[in-house]
Amino acid sequence: AVVKFERDSRARETQCALTREMVLAKGKLPDDARDPDAVVKFERPKLAYEDIPPDLWSLGALMCSFVGMSFKWKGLTWVGFAFAVAALCNKRTHDADTKQIITGSVFAFSALLIGAMNAWQGAKARSLITGDEL
Repeated sequence: AVVKFERDSRARETQCALTREMVLAKGKLPDDARDPDAVVKFERPKLAYEDIPPDLWSLGALMCSFVGMSFKWKGLTWVGFAFAVAALCNKRTHDADTKQIITGSVFAFSALLIGAMNAWQGAKARSLITGDEL
């Protein structure tokens, strides 16, 4: 157990010395095998307009909002709005078309707005039928 402790402590001292040396040398050691001239900066590949895959979040927003607005299901319009927010948060210029995201977001927002206006109009019609004031 004493031999193992001495071996561990020597390894720890060597590691600390190397770390201290790297800090003082600012990451450039004389025996470093890496070549700094061989480092190539990463660049995203440029995609043509036809090669851009469809954005599934905005497609989900469009479909959920359309079905929710058509059948007057408020829950589905809220799901569509959540998909639109996810599409906006997940936007990357290399893999998403801005027109897809804008279309899904505007449709989701308009479905919520139309649902709210229909609810207000329905409440107004029911108050006229029953004779109550709104």
